[in-house]
Amino acid sequence: MDVTVWRTTQALSVRDLLPHMQGMRKADIIRRLENELGETAEDV
Repeated sequence: MDVTVWRTTQALSVRDLLPHMQGMRKADIIRRLENELGETAEDV
């Protein structure tokens, strides 16, 4: 297999995965914030 093709494939797969991972992280952060805010609001 050609090294250039392999590197291009790796770069494309990383580019495809990164936005998805970042989106999941943002969603997790938002959920945590909502949970913390919800708990604090209930306590008050």
